[in-house]
Amino acid sequence: MKDNFQDPTSQAQERLEELQEQKRKLREIKEKKIQIEMEKKELEKGQETLENVEVGKEVFKSAGPVVVKTEKEELMEEITDRKQSIEDKLESLESEEEEIKNKAKENQKELRKKARDHQAKTKDQNLMYT
Repeated sequence: MKDNFQDPTSQAQERLEELQEQKRKLREIKEKKIQIEMEKKELEKGQETLENVEVGKEVFKSAGPVVVKTEKEELMEEITDRKQSIEDKLESLESEEEEIKNKAKENQKELRKKARDHQAKTKDQNLMYT
């Protein structure tokens, strides 16, 4: 809200625009979370596969369009680190999502209050003219 002397209709419009922006951000977060969760599942599958590799067997990893030989422990550490990074990002997105949801609830509550106040004011004005 820019100032307390703003027209109630423009205040409601501003809240409505904020609410629409919050819904857009929530959709973006949901899409990011889906992508991150898919990557996390891939990493978990890779970890599981790597755990089943016998000691001494050759292990390879993809590095863009190239496949290179690597050590099992090194690759496991790389996967674990990447998975932790993804879990941290997921946690951050969930916190951001919760914050936006709370702000959206506040905006919805305020919009409902403004609508009720407007209806009551309109009803009072109509009663004065009858």
